Amino acid sequence: MEGCSLAAYLNLFVVRPVLAFSFVVSLLVLGWFLAWKLLLVHVPLVQEIFGLKKKHHLPKPLTRGRFSRFYNTLLHSNVSASSYIMALRRMLGFSDGELMRSDAKPCSRLMRHTAGVFSVGGALGFWILCRLHYGPRVNVPRSLRWAGTGAITVSAGTALLVRLFSPECEPQNIEAYDKKK
Repeated sequence: MEGCSLAAYLNLFVVRPVLAFSFVVSLLVLGWFLAWKLLLVHVPLVQEIFGLKKKHHLPKPLTRGRFSRFYNTLLHSNVSASSYIMALRRMLGFSDGELMRSDAKPCSRLMRHTAGVFSVGGALGFWILCRLHYGPRVNVPRSLRWAGTGAITVSAGTALLVRLFSPECEPQNIEAYDKKK
């Protein structure tokens, strides 16, 4: 260290520690400032100690949203699966309980057609996933197993979604337009 100058010593022993200390202190101050602005101001004990104004909240109305309407319709209706489905549809805004047009496709046919279309898409999609997953180790029974799983899973899932969320599958429309064999 014979060739080191006074500026190098000052840089090493004074400037760098001061910069490091100020950086750490600035991070701590920033953290406390954010905690104060975002969190601590809302704590009642802190409000009382520092004399901050408390926010006055108005009481919430009893029936203020979709969930309260959903539970109220469940309480005041028959306890059957169709009433649960209709209450869920009304809560999500999918239904108003009216009868559909007479020329619309019935629920059973709509579910069958949707499941048929999506079984092909599910088989192709899962076959591609099998090829991507196994790469060169793929064989015919494995890819057929994946394609069959995809066809069953996707067709059953879409038929269930059609049954749950399609207006044609509401109980009053099934009673009116689905032909029972």
